[in-house]
Amino acid sequence: GNAHFLGYDLFLPKGQPTSLYKGKRGSVTRRCQPRLRFDIPVSKVTDIYIKCGYVKQLKDKVRPISRAAYAVLEDHAIISHYRSRWLGLLNYYSGCTDRGRLQYLHYLLHMSCAMTLGHRHRLSCSKIFKKYGKKLLTKVPSTGVPVCFPYKTTWKQSERKWLIGKQVPQPQYYYVNF
Repeated sequence: GNAHFLGYDLFLPKGQPTSLYKGKRGSVTRRCQPRLRFDIPVSKVTDIYIKCGYVKQLKDKVRPISRAAYAVLEDHAIISHYRSRWLGLLNYYSGCTDRGRLQYLHYLLHMSCAMTLGHRHRLSCSKIFKKYGKKLLTKVPSTGVPVCFPYKTTWKQSERKWLIGKQVPQPQYYYVNF
């Protein structure tokens, strides 16, 4: 069975390959060494994002939507908010086994950010990406500091790391909803 602990789904996978070897008496013995998996409960995270208004539940899938309440904010504030949401989620689930699941959550937040900017400027997502680029890069008007939504192109297992010695709050619960 699966266990849910600290926001991760923990389980030992079934159907792992076994190793064969000969024992002292000539008999063949099988040994299985499954590794504990740390997976992201994507359905629980998307349920939280549905409640917060970042995505919408359709019949059998989830679709990113615009946050109309954020349309009154400036562009850099919108991108900064979504950036902090994503970086919090990425840091919390940095040690997950299947990084492809993070890619789906990245897509949902990235498109929701683009849709919110599109809602603000009355433009489509494709025009928003043409205007700001795929990283949604803009600058803070008062300081000129660039702000962008982190766009990942690789989801390699080698990038997996645990944040040891750092306090990282569970990202879904500590953000203020507008």
